[in-house]
Amino acid sequence: MSRDRSKGADVPILSHDEIARRAYEISLERGSQPGHELDDWLSAEKELQVQRAVVVEAQSPRVRGRARGREASA
Repeated sequence: MSRDRSKGADVPILSHDEIARRAYEISLERGSQPGHELDDWLSAEKELQVQRAVVVEAQSPRVRGRARGREASA
């Protein structure tokens, strides 16, 4: 998996295959009705980006440090 460092962040780049796979799943969930290909693609892309952002945020040292601080105070 590639990472985009152009914005100063270590953000995973989604592959075409990942988006295509999820768009296909969305299409199947919707009953495979034609004419929604772009909507399915954009929905898949957004969904995967949100999932990745959550993972990246959870792995950031700042978040892990806060979690350790809560454990110590509990």
